[in-house]
Amino acid sequence: MSDGIDDLRRQWAQIAPELDTSSVDIVGRILRLAQILHARMDAALLELGLTRGEFDILSLLLRSGRALTASDLATGLHTSPAGTTKRIKKLVANGFATRQSHPADARSVLVAPTPATSAVVHTAVQTLFRVESDFLHALPQPQRAGLVDALRQLLVHAEQTQR
Repeated sequence: MSDGIDDLRRQWAQIAPELDTSSVDIVGRILRLAQILHARMDAALLELGLTRGEFDILSLLLRSGRALTASDLATGLHTSPAGTTKRIKKLVANGFATRQSHPADARSVLVAPTPATSAVVHTAVQTLFRVESDFLHALPQPQRAGLVDALRQLLVHAEQTQR
């Protein structure tokens, strides 16, 4: 069995045989798998009328259990304030969020979920988990456990050494 990463390594071996491309065996596959999975998840969200950014806002609002400022949302999602504001406007227009005056700061507004938010987020989460499950179907359960342990170890190390 061969994939695009194997092809990439073979090509680099021909061009620059002195290069150590062994990291691509893992990192390249993680990145490529992430691209494929994100594309499938984005397509599933679009069928529900949401982008990933909009889903992330609604999900954060629902999980927080309270109204948040646009600044809080941008910070919590590591997105730009301008991009967050654009998404909020669309969510308000589609009935998934409301804007209300901030009682303690007249310069700011609070974004709150609507009754429709819970239903669409729950549907989206179920859909995304199904996409993930289908994605992992090719990997037998015993192999998944080992992969989970290895990825956890790598992620813990990366998070601890993140700058």
